[in-house]
Amino acid sequence: MTSPIFLFVFLASTLSLAPVVPNQLVSAQVATQRQVIRTSSPSEIISRFNRNNQLYIQGNPVDQATIDRLLAVLQKHPNVFVVLISSSNNVKQDDLILSRGISKSPDFQKVRNSVTKEKEGVLLMLYFNTPKGRMIFILTEELPDRLGVGDKNPELLRIFRSSIDQGLGLPGAIEALCNKINSTIKQRTADRDQLPPDNIQLVDVREIIKTDLSSGTNTKKNRQNQDMLLWLLGGGGVIWVIFHLFLIQNTSKQRAKAQGLFPEIEELLRKKTEELLELMQTADYTAIAGYTGETGEVVQKAVTDLNDCLVLLGGAKKVLETAKEIIARKDIISLIYPFAASRAVKLLTDRNTKLSFAQTDAMGTIATANPAWQEQFRQQQQKEIMLSYPDIVAELEKKQKKSYAVLSDVIKKDAE
Repeated sequence: MTSPIFLFVFLASTLSLAPVVPNQLVSAQVATQRQVIRTSSPSEIISRFNRNNQLYIQGNPVDQATIDRLLAVLQKHPNVFVVLISSSNNVKQDDLILSRGISKSPDFQKVRNSVTKEKEGVLLMLYFNTPKGRMIFILTEELPDRLGVGDKNPELLRIFRSSIDQGLGLPGAIEALCNKINSTIKQRTADRDQLPPDNIQLVDVREIIKTDLSSGTNTKKNRQNQDMLLWLLGGGGVIWVIFHLFLIQNTSKQRAKAQGLFPEIEELLRKKTEELLELMQTADYTAIAGYTGETGEVVQKAVTDLNDCLVLLGGAKKVLETAKEIIARKDIISLIYPFAASRAVKLLTDRNTKLSFAQTDAMGTIATANPAWQEQFRQQQQKEIMLSYPDIVAELEKKQKKSYAVLSDVIKKDAE
């Protein structure tokens, strides 16, 4: 959980609050169990916050139809809480009050995953009238953060914006956001849900042998089982336990090593994504495509390099996501034996450990780029690439410098 989380301005012209027909009507039960808490200030929201009420409104930023749809969405996502503020003259201060106050409240802290027992609360705060326009802040707890769908993930921003652009309205955008976070949580914790419960009772194997012998059913198969149990209880068992304790310790080290690599890589990929999108936003592709002759060839090569950068960035994200999925596994084999965790580390560090990726892996990155750039990227010839993460980053740096140098000059000339 971080504070402040990420924020952005979403234009009033693109945010439609007109009601869209929901998939299902809000039931009377929702209306009674999920009441809207109306307040007059951020401090009142904090004082009245409780886990049984997920929607808090200051002023009248939306109509009743929107509220009804929001309640229906939140009923399916009990770990998500939404605060709607009509207007604020000091968003920074109000967000500080709300994010700190709610995140530290006992009720928000008690929102935990039933499988992992980790905190999984999500807080969305939307401001409709501020000096900077309409704004949204997102705060997430430890489980979504650990699984890569927390407030540091720029994909949440793209999902929200895309939903608004598609005309789904505020409830639809929030639902898409919630689906991304909670579907990931559900998927990643599914394996762990199959493990034995923490309170399972251990049986004394000596008592089993004693009972079996006294019952007069000491068959050849039973004697073999008893011999194995006695071996485990004797010296052989000690060796077995020591060996597996060593494996578990080694696995834990490898898992910790991989997890330690995640933040730096995430920050690098976030930075590269922003740089590429900013360049495509600044450079007019229609004008660039009009260059001919030698200049046109140089510019086209720069565009090709930029496209390669997008593909490489998509590949890097795929490698990181694969490593995260490996580390998130909670099955017995993955927790005890170091092979899987070691592969996650190698994926991020070893030049000989390669992963295949293609143009389709970059579609999420370019989804918010200028439409002209998107269209030309889709028309590029599909090709599958097999590279290691270190080589991906090296190629990305090299091609990015080349394309930036040429396209920056073009942008300057067009501006003159």
